[in-house]
Amino acid sequence: MKQIYDNMIVIGSGITGSNVALSLLEKGEQVELWDFGKKENLDTINNDNFKDFKKNLNESVESLIGKENKQFPNPSDQKLFEIPPLRNFLLDKKEINNEIEELNNFDIYQSFNEGGIANGWGANCIPYNEDEIGDWNIDLNKFYFSQKKIFNELNVSKINDKINKIFDISNFGNENPINLDERDNFFLKNFINNYKFFSKENFEIGKARLAIKNSNTEDSCRLTSRCLWGCPRNAIYNPLFSTLKKCRTYNQFQYFDNRKVSHFNLKNSKIDEIVYFEKDTVKKNKINSKVFLCAGAIQSGIIFKKTCKKNNLKIDNFKTGLMDTKQTKVVYFFPKMLNKKINYKSIQFNRLIGAMREKYDNKNEYIHLEFLHLNSLFYQPLINNLPLPLRLSKNIFYSMYSSLGICTYFLPDTLNDKNKIKFINDEKIEIDYTENKEKILLDRKIEKRIKKYLLKMSAIPIKTIRYRSGSAIHYAGTVPMGDNDNFAVNTIGQVKFINNLIIADASIIPRLSSKPISINAATLGDYIVQRNT
Repeated sequence: MKQIYDNMIVIGSGITGSNVALSLLEKGEQVELWDFGKKENLDTINNDNFKDFKKNLNESVESLIGKENKQFPNPSDQKLFEIPPLRNFLLDKKEINNEIEELNNFDIYQSFNEGGIANGWGANCIPYNEDEIGDWNIDLNKFYFSQKKIFNELNVSKINDKINKIFDISNFGNENPINLDERDNFFLKNFINNYKFFSKENFEIGKARLAIKNSNTEDSCRLTSRCLWGCPRNAIYNPLFSTLKKCRTYNQFQYFDNRKVSHFNLKNSKIDEIVYFEKDTVKKNKINSKVFLCAGAIQSGIIFKKTCKKNNLKIDNFKTGLMDTKQTKVVYFFPKMLNKKINYKSIQFNRLIGAMREKYDNKNEYIHLEFLHLNSLFYQPLINNLPLPLRLSKNIFYSMYSSLGICTYFLPDTLNDKNKIKFINDEKIEIDYTENKEKILLDRKIEKRIKKYLLKMSAIPIKTIRYRSGSAIHYAGTVPMGDNDNFAVNTIGQVKFINNLIIADASIIPRLSSKPISINAATLGDYIVQRNT
C-alpha cells in the first residue's frame, strides 16, 4: 500500500534545495522549507560602477569595507578574488569549530544563510554529460530534461562554440554571453592564430557560461564591477532573489527559518521526528512527511551519519566518502598588453574558460579551466605589500595591471575509503581528507600543459599558487548513491532503509568532475523530484 504523506519537507535553501522546493511546488505538492536562514542585510546603496563608487568616500568605505569596527584587511590576509571581509554569509572560524572538531588542513566553507553559499557564487556553469554521469545508472534523457530546465532557471548564458562540439557539451541556457574586454580578445586572437597546434593538443578556449542575466532586461548586468560585494541589480543568480522568490508565490509553500537540523529519529523504518536547534534550544517535531535532504554535501553527510548513530544503524556497512575539486592558479604576464588602456567597467568573474582532457583513475577526464584578467578591485593591500616605496609600488603595479592574468584549473576526484566525515564521539566531527598520489601527479601534468600553452600564446607564466583541499567549495560524495548493497542511497535518491528520506544534493554524487558542481547538483535534485513524485 502506497504511503500518503501530509506534505514534503525540504531541508536547505541553497541552489539545490531551493530548486528542489520549486520543482515540488510545480508538481502541486505542499512544501515546507526548513532552513537556518540567517540574513546578510547587505546594502549595495546604488548602481554606480566600482571606479566612480570609490570616489564617494563616505558611501564606499561603509559599503565596500564595512563600518568602523571592520578593519581593512592586512596585506598578509588579503585573498584576491575571494569574498571581501565585509561579506558575512560564510561561517567564521569559531562557528566552523563549533560544527567540526578537527579539519586536518581541509579548508572548509559553509553558510547558514538563506540562499547558502550562492550568496557569493562565482556563477560558472558547465553541464555534466554522459562522461560524467554514465556510471550513475540514471535515466540520461530525463537528466538532460532537468538540465535544460535548471539552466534556464539559473539564467545561464547560451553559448555554442567548439567546446560544445569537441567535448560533447550541450548548448543549454537562455541569456546573452558577457562581453569580452581587450585582454580577453587579445588572448583569444593568440589562441586562434595557433589553433592548429592547440587542436592537436585537444585544448579549447571559449566564452564562460555564467549564471548572470545579460539580455537587456531591467535586472540585467550593468557592468558595475561590484560582483564580489553583492550585485546592486541582483543580476548574478542567487536563489534568494529568484527561485525562493518564486516559491513564495505558491500558497502551499511555507518557509521556516531558525531551524538547524541535527538528525532524525526513526520509527518503523521511517522518520518519525526531526530533531533541530531553534535559537540554541533543542526541539523535536513529529512528522508524517517525505523529507528531501538538501543541506549541501558536508551538512547532509553530517545529518545522515548522526541519524544512523542516534538510531543505532551501522553506517560502516555502507560506502561513505568525501570528494573535492582542488583548485590551482597559474599567474601569467602578457608583455604586449603592458601599459595598455582598458575598460574598467566589467564583471569581476572570468569571461573565458578552457577545456582539455587528462587521464585520471582509468578515465579520460574533462579538465575545467577559468581565465581571468585583472579587473576593478581593491588592490591597495597588495600594493602595500610590495617591498618598495608606496608611490613607486603603486606605479609599478598599475603599469603591469593590464597585462596580468590568472588561469584557475580544478581537479576531478573519486571516492577513497580514507577520505570521509567521521564522528570522534557522539557529537564531535572530524574531516579526514588526503590527496592521493595520482591526484598530485595529475595536478603537475595539468600545470605543465597550461604553462606550455600560455607560452604559445605569448604569455609568460610567473607564479603557480596551490590552494589547500576544500578551497574550491565543490564537495560531494559523503553519502554516495549506487544500486548494490554497499550504498545506502539508490540512484533516485531514496535511502534504502529509511522509507521517507530522499537525499537530493551533491552528497550522493559518486564521482566528482572537474566541472562546476552547483548547477549539476541542482539538476540532480530536480531529476530526483521527477522520479519520486
